[in-house]
Amino acid sequence: MKQVVADSSTLITLLDTDNFNLLFKLFDEIIITNEVYKEITNKNQHKLTIDTYIKHDKIFYQSITYDEFYEILIKRLDRGESESIVLAKRIKLPLLIDEKKGRSVAK
Repeated sequence: MKQVVADSSTLITLLDTDNFNLLFKLFDEIIITNEVYKEITNKNQHKLTIDTYIKHDKIFYQSITYDEFYEILIKRLDRGESESIVLAKRIKLPLLIDEKKGRSVAK
């Protein structure tokens, strides 16, 4: 099963342009953090799609904010990017992130 952790910007762009289904040509499962979920669904416009197709779990991801690595990242990146990088590293999955600074830090 091909899985990936995703940050919000790429998902929002694909949702807004009706190209969200392209992700599932590359991956079987998309995993997001609680903060990314909030960023995507803050206006409820994508909530149904995200709830249907994306895996997220509040309890598991809340522990990320107590991670030492997260504390370092949050000084340079936003919460969603920081959580996504920590999660991808923790569960050893690739990360789908489009911001140049976030990609640079993630590498």
